Amino acid sequence: MNEVVLLIGHGTRDAEGVAELRAFAARLNQTIGEQRPVYLCFLEQAEPSVMEMIERCVAGGAKRIIAIPFLLLAANHVKNDLANLIDLARRQHTQVEIRFGGPIGLQPLLLEILADQLAAVEQVYPSRFTPAETALLLARFGNNDPEANREVYKLARLLWEGRGYGWMEVTFLSNAKPNLPEAIERCRALGARRVVVLPYILFTGLLIKRLHTIIAQLSEQYPNVELVCANYLGQHPRLVELAHFQLAQVT
Repeated sequence: MNEVVLLIGHGTRDAEGVAELRAFAARLNQTIGEQRPVYLCFLEQAEPSVMEMIERCVAGGAKRIIAIPFLLLAANHVKNDLANLIDLARRQHTQVEIRFGGPIGLQPLLLEILADQLAAVEQVYPSRFTPAETALLLARFGNNDPEANREVYKLARLLWEGRGYGWMEVTFLSNAKPNLPEAIERCRALGARRVVVLPYILFTGLLIKRLHTIIAQLSEQYPNVELVCANYLGQHPRLVELAHFQLAQVT
């Protein structure tokens, strides 16, 4: 076990969300595990922690650890929390090479996966309204890092260009404005007859479940506006390719 991959997830108190990330780590391990076994850890709210898994890898004989944060954006967790943990691990284990990759970021494959989620909505929920009457609403966890929130708006613009939707808006499910009710009200006020909510989120969790509850409530509040929600990135068959891209950038 000279070289291992440390897959770092955010973590959640939702057992289903943790199970999804564990299943994803198993899928990734099937594709690269013969050369470099994959070990999963969590930044918070789930076990094992990052430092605990690094200690296990070192005790197991790892000479090189490739740590990749399977997170969408370089917010405070990546730039501060994880960076500090990796720096501490390097100082504690000077005999081990620990390389630290970046988050997924706004790469073309991510845009293709999100486009697939949109196409699936049109198949599952065919509508009497045209794209020009439809608002696309990108839903993401909010952040106290303004640069990360800026990247969400950048992604929204990239998705909107050339797709024919009448409007493109952003909503944050926590820690930033506009929240989901505010964003849907804005879409309605601008004239949208249909709103497609697109979760820019990797795995399920408490906020994803709350998102569906709020959409159901707002559907009753706005009976003249058609509200539908696409799937989060979850089990998309090309999701593993995102992790492969991250590994390619750091190895």
